[in-house]
Amino acid sequence: MEPDGEWRAAVDAWESRRIRKVTRRARGVRWPEAQALPGVTVEHAGAQVRAFPPGPVADVPPQLAKLQVAGLDLADAEEPGPRAAGTRRSPSTRTSR
Repeated sequence: MEPDGEWRAAVDAWESRRIRKVTRRARGVRWPEAQALPGVTVEHAGAQVRAFPPGPVADVPPQLAKLQVAGLDLADAEEPGPRAAGTRRSPSTRTSR
């Protein structure tokens, strides 16, 4: 993240509280709706993932609040393979500050 990037204030506010990460799945018409919101999309091996600026769960945009939260378990849980070139692990695994 850029030190003075457009998300700096949102990240600082998020990090100053307990951190809660929520994963949602978008299919069909919901994916373009999610793409229209500010965020970053990454594609790998035909799959896409989108990250949005952090914020309080109570302030989730309606387009994201409608998305499915359940059904995210993998059918065949396997050990993860090696990381793709150019990716890195998060520098911190803390769940609160």
